[in-house]
Amino acid sequence: VEIPGRFTVVRKDNEDELVVYLNSDAMDDKLQVFDGDYVELIAKKRRSTVVMVMTDDDLADTEVGVSDDLLKNLGIKEKKKFLGLTVRAGGARDGEGNMTAPERPEFLTLKQAHPVNLNRAELAVVEETLGPITMARVQEEVIAPYFAQADQPRVIKKGDLIKMGRGVWVKVMALTPKRGKDKFGKVVTAEGPEQTTVQVMPQPISQEDSEADLNAIG
Repeated sequence: VEIPGRFTVVRKDNEDELVVYLNSDAMDDKLQVFDGDYVELIAKKRRSTVVMVMTDDDLADTEVGVSDDLLKNLGIKEKKKFLGLTVRAGGARDGEGNMTAPERPEFLTLKQAHPVNLNRAELAVVEETLGPITMARVQEEVIAPYFAQADQPRVIKKGDLIKMGRGVWVKVMALTPKRGKDKFGKVVTAEGPEQTTVQVMPQPISQEDSEADLNAIG
């Protein structure tokens, strides 16, 4: 029996971990959100992140497409592969495309979000992911293009880990919105009064430190 508001998760290798995918019928009829809208996902112990919703009509109207990287920001450890939106969860698909039963579902809530522009964003680079890139070059070669080349301003949330180009991960350390006290907002790259100042901390942080608060949740 289908229960409105319940979605089973299909794990997707999304190019952008800050996006989730829903069938257009589910977006319009069940959730009243539309392509390009922002939603806040809230997991257990109130861990949350903000993502954009995009259409994928290859999904059933009871499914949601979510990346592994997004699960990390929700404090869900790699081994916990079962979650759902709003009420309960389903499982992952096996090699034949069948949905496996969840052993221990994770619970999330979805609600609309209305991010404002950010005055300032402070980011820390995860040292183990730098590879051959130096700290002197990482902002110009990785971080600036990540924001500038997006089709629309990217939304980030304090505390989130973000996978950027060339496999470099950064952690969002602090945000200053233009107004209000939200812990998330849009990074505006166009020159002008609305432009966001993106500051990279001079010293990288360790992967262990970057995931400390996530591990405390999951």
